[in-house]
Amino acid sequence: MHDDEFEDEFDGPSKSQLKRDQHAIQDLIAQLIALPMDQIENLPTDGHLRHEIKVAAAMRPSSARNRQVRHITKLASGDSELLIIFENLVKSTQEAKNEQAQQLHEMEYWRDKLLSGTNNEFTEFADRFNLTNVQQLRQMRREHQKTGLTQKPNTEQKQKEISRKVFKLVSEVIRNSTKKNKSY
Repeated sequence: MHDDEFEDEFDGPSKSQLKRDQHAIQDLIAQLIALPMDQIENLPTDGHLRHEIKVAAAMRPSSARNRQVRHITKLASGDSELLIIFENLVKSTQEAKNEQAQQLHEMEYWRDKLLSGTNNEFTEFADRFNLTNVQQLRQMRREHQKTGLTQKPNTEQKQKEISRKVFKLVSEVIRNSTKKNKSY
């Protein structure tokens, strides 16, 4: 009989669930303070909370910073709309970082492919990124291959220099191509 009385009463989430929620908010705040300062400046919060976030962002990782994160968590945990804004900001920043990293990997891939590949790679690159002047890239590849065959003391340095030039050219072409695609 005694157990039946307690079954009907629901006191809300368990203590463990509340702790999990607090830890999730702390993780979000830790990601938030890792953002660049200009994004922190533009947070849609009151002055006091923004100031506390800036203080935490300026701190080095330490137990004091962890206390500051817990303090910010207590301040922000009551406002669910604000937490959604924070979460969206962190997500969009992470997505932008991932997109930049993916673009960098693509640039490195094409640089390596163009320096060591065949003419098919040039036509594939030109078709994919609407490049009209492939001659400069072909000339750089020939120079790269030619310096690789010589046994001069500065061969490796010369190859790295050519590789950097090709990377710069490839990155400009890819960035211009993505800008054109985004403007449509």
